Amino acid sequence: MANINIGDKNLFIVLRESDLGYMLSHKGEEVLLHFNQCKDTVLRMNETVEAFVQYDSNGRLAATLEEPAATISKAGFATVVEVNPKLGVFMNINTFKDVLISKDDLPKDLKYWPEVGDRLPIRLKRWKDKLNAISLKKQDILSFHPFPKRYNVGEKLSGFVVYASENCLNLCTLSFDYIYVSKNQFRGNHHIGEYLDLTCIGMHDDEICCSANKASHEMIMDDANEILKYLDKHKSLPLDSKSSSEDVSMYFKMSRKAFKNALGDLYKNHKIYFEDGKTYLTK
Repeated sequence: MANINIGDKNLFIVLRESDLGYMLSHKGEEVLLHFNQCKDTVLRMNETVEAFVQYDSNGRLAATLEEPAATISKAGFATVVEVNPKLGVFMNINTFKDVLISKDDLPKDLKYWPEVGDRLPIRLKRWKDKLNAISLKKQDILSFHPFPKRYNVGEKLSGFVVYASENCLNLCTLSFDYIYVSKNQFRGNHHIGEYLDLTCIGMHDDEICCSANKASHEMIMDDANEILKYLDKHKSLPLDSKSSSEDVSMYFKMSRKAFKNALGDLYKNHKIYFEDGKTYLTK
């Protein structure tokens, strides 16, 4: 159907009512609007309606009056409803059929893939007789807001991860502002689609620079709890405040500095003691 914009909204004329729904016409081409896609709206013959068109589960074109989360011409946020390592991830766009982000458009390492319930900024794309989705990258987001909203240092904001590696994170806010987080401003592993609370640490050209780290005292408490968990289980820890970064990394996902800070807090509160290069729980 050359005249109907598949994956987008179209203006239709209501031709007639059938047993299944309404037959709609756009420049001489017809498509079915099923009754369960009418949002409880009763249509009249010759009425003009705007409807979104996509392929149904049988590969046939069908229309809906539901508002799609994203279209070919308009980006939006959609929710992950299924993860299939062989195919990719399926996104709910608020219509009768989910769309696929192909594994070819996702990181090779599955640990960076989104999880069910995560949200991603996407745009639809048509490929032959299929309608798929693509996750927006940095340049896509910057095309919306080349000059993002100005944030003050210390101001709180949040966003969804669109790129993740050991070296940095890229995020997108619900208003499509682009956020950059450097490797020393986050801890642990993060993945695409993950929602993070952030703190602005500055503005740089087209980027909002943020930190995903907690306040220093909260980070020390978290690290201290990790050490206590280990000691509860193993009774002793073959590390102390003089241990090297390499030795610390064998036991915990924290830097030597963070480890020393956590040890210091535990020692100050009389929860641990040191002996012969090892750490023990205070009895």
